[in-house]
Amino acid sequence: MAKPISKSLMGATSMLMILSILKQKDSYGYEISKILFKESDGRIDWQAGSLYPILKKMEKQGLIKSDWLIEDNSRARRYYTILDKGLEKMDELREDWQLLCTILNKLLVNAGAEPITKE
Repeated sequence: MAKPISKSLMGATSMLMILSILKQKDSYGYEISKILFKESDGRIDWQAGSLYPILKKMEKQGLIKSDWLIEDNSRARRYYTILDKGLEKMDELREDWQLLCTILNKLLVNAGAEPITKE
């Protein structure tokens, strides 16, 4: 199994990851966690106890909204939708992370190490 990503790094990146997923499409908590698991090759495995408090906080901040929906006679799911304020926050966070990666690359190269790769 792949090494999991540290909790502190997960906390620092969670909002940007969630907003990026919700920019693609509305989604519910379990689906968000499965997308993160797949895209991280199993290194991000959020349980409901970790994900839902973040979603609730983001909703209180006006970044996302939620609605209960029932699809194809299945059980009700709370779907999350990114709002304009969330799109603005996503751009702000992306710029912050881009700057941080640029600084880290400079420091790594100056130390004789490989820079962080861009994919």
